[in-house]
This record gives sequence, structure tokens and C-alpha cells, in this order.
Amino acid sequence: VFTQAANFGRMVEVDQASASIHLSAIRQAAAQGDFVIAYLHHHHWEPGWQDVPRWVQAFARTCIDAGANLFVSHGAPVLQAIEIYNGSPVFYGLGNFLFHVHPDEGEWDPPEVWQSIVAACRYEANGNLEG
Repeated sequence: VFTQAANFGRMVEVDQASASIHLSAIRQAAAQGDFVIAYLHHHHWEPGWQDVPRWVQAFARTCIDAGANLFVSHGAPVLQAIEIYNGSPVFYGLGNFLFHVHPDEGEWDPPEVWQSIVAACRYEANGNLEG
């Protein structure tokens, strides 16, 4: 939905009906399984690509509160913050592990778009994050 605003900009909001379905699935998985990973892929990043959108942080925390043990998000082609929320790791952007571009696409020239990490977490026998 597009509406006129006093200032130029964009605002991304999570569709609550869709979120409710996914959160219900997380709760069900947490009740039945030993470990739940919530994963979000999106292309709605901030103008400063390293900045985590507020809606992503809020959704990540909601997923953890619903029972996810780990939350991973990616979309922005750069590394983003890592957070421990209520004892659970949240990876907001792991960068581009594999990346295919055309030679004439100049926005992919900065070295930070070619950096990525592979995250590793260790857990105790009871499922709590070590450390």
C-alpha cells in the first residue's frame, strides 16, 4: 500500500497475517523438536547497507520469543550485526558467500560486498548457547 507522507522515504512493515502463520509454525516446531532455526531472506535493506532495518530486528526477536533457538537473515550484500537476544544468536547478515554479477554492474565494486562469514555456534547439552 502506498500513501502520501510528509517526508520522502519508505517504510517496510511485516504483514501481520503472514507473520502469525510463521510464528505459529515456529511455536509448533519448538514444541516438537530439539532445535529451531528461523531464516529470513529479504531485499529491503537500509540506504546504509550495514544498518539492520528496525522491522528485521523486531521480527527476529519475535521469532526468538516464539521459540526459535537461532535466527538468520540475509539480503543486503554486506555483513551486518550479530546479536545475542535472550540467549539466542541472531545473525542479521552473513554477507555473500556465493555471488554472481555481470561485469558492468559497478555497485558491486566495493570490497565489502565480497566479504562473508560462516557462523559457528556451540551449544551445551541442554540447548543453551555456550559462553
